[in-house]
Amino acid sequence: MRRGLPSADVAHALQIGSDAEVWRLRRQRMIDGQPAVVETSIIPVALAPELDRLVNRLGGSLYDLLARECGLEDEYEEQYLEVVMPAQQERRLLSIPPRTQVVRIRGLSMDKSGTPFDCFEQLYPATEFAFAISGSTSRHLFPTPGFQDWDV
Repeated sequence: MRRGLPSADVAHALQIGSDAEVWRLRRQRMIDGQPAVVETSIIPVALAPELDRLVNRLGGSLYDLLARECGLEDEYEEQYLEVVMPAQQERRLLSIPPRTQVVRIRGLSMDKSGTPFDCFEQLYPATEFAFAISGSTSRHLFPTPGFQDWDV
């Protein structure tokens, strides 16, 4: 976990200024002791000012913690799914060989008032997972899949 300034694209998606600090939380998820998913969440510090201290209590869902401690409840999400080549650090975290593709899901979570509070990215080895997608509304608040600068 680290604190920093969002890229212009992340600031735009979160509807914050480029000088507004954000938390970047990266987690490696395991299945049967093997690396399975790399998750990154970018959350405005203004919405979760003590997240660095609260994350020590993160034994389960980040969203449960955000709802319980910060009042940030996930009411709506938009996501894009792409198959991409991961960066070297991501390959290492997933324990996959070079030239192995991953499924990258980038998303934006909003609360009941429509305030975006989490830009997230999840990486899965492409041959290890199957995905089902359904939905009933489309707001198109999130940038297009070609959106690349997802950094802090």
